[in-house]
Amino acid sequence: MRNRTQASAGGFTLIELLVVILVIAILVALIVPAVQSSREAGRRAQCLNNLHQIGVALGAHYASNNRFPAGYFTELWDSGRDTWSPVMGWAVYLLPSLGESPIYDAINFTSPAIYSLNMTARRVTVSSLLCPSSSGSGPLRFEVDHVAFDPPPDDVAPSQYIASPGWFVKSALAEDGDGVFYHNSKTTIEMITDGTSTTLFVGERSRNLADATWVGALFLPVGSFCTNPGWPNVDCARTNMLVLGWPGPPNSPTAGADGFFSEHPGGSQFLFGDGAVRFVKQTIDPRVMLSLSSRADGEVVAAGQY
Repeated sequence: MRNRTQASAGGFTLIELLVVILVIAILVALIVPAVQSSREAGRRAQCLNNLHQIGVALGAHYASNNRFPAGYFTELWDSGRDTWSPVMGWAVYLLPSLGESPIYDAINFTSPAIYSLNMTARRVTVSSLLCPSSSGSGPLRFEVDHVAFDPPPDDVAPSQYIASPGWFVKSALAEDGDGVFYHNSKTTIEMITDGTSTTLFVGERSRNLADATWVGALFLPVGSFCTNPGWPNVDCARTNMLVLGWPGPPNSPTAGADGFFSEHPGGSQFLFGDGAVRFVKQTIDPRVMLSLSSRADGEVVAAGQY
């Protein structure tokens, strides 16, 4: 009788065991979101730092050239066929200031980015142009209606940062953006009459929405890219929007392939013209977003509006 009592006292009853399991489950339920939140905070901080470095590089480019780089630059290279040669996107010209001079030196600026002369450079992933919060991997996907690119190359390096062209005609070769970065733009500080502190320069695009690249506006004027598998709104855009972003509210569930989007909860981070990185809420009024995207629309935007 004494031995049976001692054995019972040294073990757990079923109810006690269930209570312990319940307590452990509650602790896990509390800890996991906290860990995930902590990890996202670290990823968001790294993304912010990347945007800050882009701002420093833009400042260095401006100091050397008295203008910001073009959103993307093209020139006529075959007048007989009226064919345009897409060269490079805005981030290419920042590579030396981002510590990527070897990539910059490998680029042939007289040849389209997608041609074989630039194969080595266009394949290189630039870590400072990737947001760690972005999901998705693998090569960029294109749709190209041109026999010279059938199938299109699958070796173009991605990026998660795209420049703001403002409100513009979504033609591949239109030179009429009212933002800072667009086709063949040569924007100066004097042209940003709304003030640099209220003018968007660069924002995010996560690959769960669509692809982007630092390389350039590829395949113009014939190519396109589309929203990635799993995105509810199937949409395609010309490849100039691989380096630019249409100024709709960020993180919109109905965003197209050319939109701004991040996987940070509640909105997206943007580099403004004064070098500051600010968080723009996904609930921003679309009219306010357009005003922030424009460099000279004359409207005053308060910080509380975004």
